[in-house]
Amino acid sequence: GSIETNGPGIVEWRFGTEQAGPLTTKSITFDAADAKSVSDSFVPTLTAGNYWVKLIVTSPNGKNAESNYKIECP
Repeated sequence: GSIETNGPGIVEWRFGTEQAGPLTTKSITFDAADAKSVSDSFVPTLTAGNYWVKLIVTSPNGKNAESNYKIECP
């Protein structure tokens, strides 16, 4: 994912998944207005279906973005 700020500060964020729930909260420091990439990983249960994953910013304000992924089992 990507987080963009309009000035310096510390942003707390985490991913949440439909299959694994909330992942560990992390923080990233911005020295000025900027955009930075963030990532995390988890091992989903291999059950066929369509699922969502969210990038959740918890501080300094609440924002989130969602994307979908599909698991296909032969």
